[in-house]
Amino acid sequence: MEDWVTIINLKKRNPSMGTRKIAKILGVSRNTVKRALKSETYPSYERGKMVYKELEPFHEFIKEAFIFKRQRVSVIISNLKSKGYNGSSIAVYRYINEHFKELKKDISTKTYEPYETSPGEQMQYDWSEYTVSFGLEKIKVYLHSLIFGYSRKKFLDVSLNITQGTIFTILQESFKEAGGICRRTKGVPNQFFERERELLISLPEKELFLSSFLESRKVTSDCLISYNGNRYSVPHYFSGKDAWVTTYKGIKLYIYSQTKKLIAEHTIPKNKGNIVINKSHYKNYNNMVEESSFDSLSHRFLEHFSMFNDKDLFLDRIKNKKGLNPKYHLRHILSLFGHYDTLSCISVMQECIKYDIFNYHFVKGELQKYSLKEDSLSLTIKTTQIPSKNVKRSLQEYAYAKD
Repeated sequence: MEDWVTIINLKKRNPSMGTRKIAKILGVSRNTVKRALKSETYPSYERGKMVYKELEPFHEFIKEAFIFKRQRVSVIISNLKSKGYNGSSIAVYRYINEHFKELKKDISTKTYEPYETSPGEQMQYDWSEYTVSFGLEKIKVYLHSLIFGYSRKKFLDVSLNITQGTIFTILQESFKEAGGICRRTKGVPNQFFERERELLISLPEKELFLSSFLESRKVTSDCLISYNGNRYSVPHYFSGKDAWVTTYKGIKLYIYSQTKKLIAEHTIPKNKGNIVINKSHYKNYNNMVEESSFDSLSHRFLEHFSMFNDKDLFLDRIKNKKGLNPKYHLRHILSLFGHYDTLSCISVMQECIKYDIFNYHFVKGELQKYSLKEDSLSLTIKTTQIPSKNVKRSLQEYAYAKD
């Protein structure tokens, strides 16, 4: 614009000055001077028509989504990226403005061109939120719908939450019920669907989405895992180990072992702060840990540590320690002592007396300073003929073999 104004003014002041002279003074081309003198107004910049090579293959898809389905541009961009579009979001907005903005104004929302798909080509998923009443209580539920584009066959499901893991679970179960998946993701639907089923891609043997939404949890010594404000039991032999957890539609909690084997499932409570127990998880544990009296446990202790000068003091402190379950702690302390030599155990008991701490957790921590007995590292079990009758034996008969 500045060049145009300068050229016009220079020519007005010097009518006899030629275009070559003006061009030399201003340092522009002669053609620029000629165009400026011929133009009655200053030249304005006009953007050339954009070329959208990456969007042209999706022209019909964008047209249907924006005009007929009336989807937001952000949704269209997300769907395009799932189909392989790698361009910018701004390009999509510009493309829609140039190609479909005016067209959308002229088309009635009641008329549209049907979008047809081939059998097994496409399925569409969506969900809706509802509030339903159960007695005096109102609960929010989510209705899921998966529709096959060719046959219009629907698969419906419901959940109590709308997490990504729940959506993937719904999709996976719908795939299983259908018997496969389409190459992309309305007659009588069932009849069309029978034709469509033959063209579906077979499902893999393993779950499609399970591993993506498993969360790791540590099983406590009381055989519980913590999840989302509640605690849930697992079989006792997983105590102290790691486990995987995931929810099922907000209704169930599934717990898996480290090898992805299902080991427990629980119904998720409506409120938080609950402890959900399956008593069968503790059944064998209760059989393994006999409810021995404190006196019988003390007798075992005195027999094994007869050389310990403060043995009576140790037992007395455990028995009379306020807030301590003496039977529980003595039983577990004896179990721990079985894996360490006598002198190491006596040293730990002296520490207990010194600090006036007699719970088994303290003992366990102190024992970690010492080495395990050799026979605890490689145990050789004495073979004994199994009796044919249902008889009971004292546990003392089942001893480790000696070298």
